[in-house]
Amino acid sequence: MTDSLNMSDEYSVAVESATVMAEMMGQDVGIHHDLRPVLLSESDGPYLEIIRCPQALKKAADTD
Repeated sequence: MTDSLNMSDEYSVAVESATVMAEMMGQDVGIHHDLRPVLLSESDGPYLEIIRCPQALKKAADTD
């Protein structure tokens, strides 16, 4: 029971970290199997979960 509680806590921290990262970076963020948050634009899946950046905070795409 303790292991599942710790994993649940770790997952909650990963989701919170990914949410903050998405808001700060203005991009969608994925959570990898090792609970590491990564920008979708910089990594390939698979992801455990994808955190979408709120539309109001999305950064405009570069058009260089």
